[in-house]
Amino acid sequence: LADFDQAIVIDPKYIWAIAGRGQTYQQMGEYDKALADFDRAIVIDPKYIWAIGIRGETYRQTGEYDKALADFDRAIDLDPQYAWPIASRGETYRQTGEYDKALADFNRAIGINPKYTWAIAHRGETYRQMSEYDKALADFGQAIDLDPQYAWAIANRGETYRQTGEYDKALIDFDQAIELQPNDAWAIASRGQVYQSMNRYNEALVAFSQALEIDSSLDWALIERGETYQLMGAYAQALADLDKAIDLNLNHAWPIAGRGETYRLMGEYAKALND
Repeated sequence: LADFDQAIVIDPKYIWAIAGRGQTYQQMGEYDKALADFDRAIVIDPKYIWAIGIRGETYRQTGEYDKALADFDRAIDLDPQYAWPIASRGETYRQTGEYDKALADFNRAIGINPKYTWAIAHRGETYRQMSEYDKALADFGQAIDLDPQYAWAIANRGETYRQTGEYDKALIDFDQAIELQPNDAWAIASRGQVYQSMNRYNEALVAFSQALEIDSSLDWALIERGETYQLMGAYAQALADLDKAIDLNLNHAWPIAGRGETYRLMGEYAKALND
């Protein structure tokens, strides 16, 4: 940041430095500052396609999907063969549940660059969310073949195996993904779900607790830990987790129903009916 600042002081219209500083802010999670720099760069050069695309990516990350799509459309109009904004628009459509549009963009981007591992993996994730598991596994496998260290693709293939009940394969993938990214709370908690499904409850508890230590806002891991305690007959611990999850999100039906089931198993029928 200090070097970018110095370069911009020397040349206030140095758009590469301005956009580069914006990307640095984006990677730091300081999105308002990032957007301000991207805006500044685009004012200087309205056809600066990279800045337009990465501003769209920033809007996507902040959940401003309409603005993201507008920027990606603009970038694609400037260069219809630029695979990156096409794939990023596809990811935006995936996140908004417009799966057919997402697939069309991912297919287009992969047609331009057949070894575009990010687009292949995210097409796989689109298929997974559409419950087209064979296609999802094929895409994740292709992405991993291209980049054997691609932890996100490995973890999401593991999640696909979990959903299809292939628990041994799921564990292999989650173990590998976590080895590559030891602080991936989602992958650790998802491995916990696999352990729970295999009735390996103590290992599930360890996984959920480890994930929550990394990311305390991961409310679904808290609920899953509570339900694991419930399956073990440890009702006091189950209620503690489910109560905490409900406090985090009062409108989340899942932990409320889970608490009701716990009360039912304890014979506290009035409390169960209330939940």
